[in-house]
Amino acid sequence: MVSQALAYWTPGLLELMVVFAMSGFWLALIVLPIIYVVHSIKARRKILTEIEKLTGEVRSLRQQVEGGQKPAG
Repeated sequence: MVSQALAYWTPGLLELMVVFAMSGFWLALIVLPIIYVVHSIKARRKILTEIEKLTGEVRSLRQQVEGGQKPAG
């Protein structure tokens, strides 16, 4: 009896909008943190690369100063 009633029922636009909104909400709760983590990892790698470059420059300047040379610049 219930299966026959459900077989003839077709969801309207309002019901479909509610279903899609709820599934989109839960999907956003899962996807947005993943996107945030991926973005933060990329930003952290970029910052670490810049820090390594600056460390190399400081090291070379220190060697020049300790060697008695004037820094080039």
